Amino acid sequence: MSITAGEFKSTLARWPSGVSVVTARQGERLTGMTVSAFCSVSLSPPLILICAANTSETCAMIQGCGRFAVNVLASAQREISQRFADPELEGQRFDDLEFHFGKSGMPILAQVAASLECKLVHNSVQGDHHVLIGEVEHAEHNDRSPLLFHRGKYHDLAD
Repeated sequence: MSITAGEFKSTLARWPSGVSVVTARQGERLTGMTVSAFCSVSLSPPLILICAANTSETCAMIQGCGRFAVNVLASAQREISQRFADPELEGQRFDDLEFHFGKSGMPILAQVAASLECKLVHNSVQGDHHVLIGEVEHAEHNDRSPLLFHRGKYHDLAD
């Protein structure tokens, strides 16, 4: 017995998640995508996991350059989440957006709650997504409250 895609999505919407933007760079080309499938895998070595649709331009660039950054969005960055999730803005996501290049050369968005710069160490296809595991080579964080997503809406973390 199997469930429908709609039932699966509706059920998973009950799990609150942080909101991250994964970014990559190859030469002068920049790309990025909003992801909610992001988690830690290992402390030693420091590994994280992200999932990206098989059709994602960002996923293809990560595979090509072997590096990526995870930008954990702060609560005031809802517009950035929407910008990097909108497929019609694929080539314009970095337009008029404040960012800098991290130690690995990957784009790090301004004012995020945290950032992790990673080297791709594993890639596998699972269903309609790639599961990408990155070894964290550099990380930064601050005290900004993270942006949360639950049941199709953005939320702030209550103290």
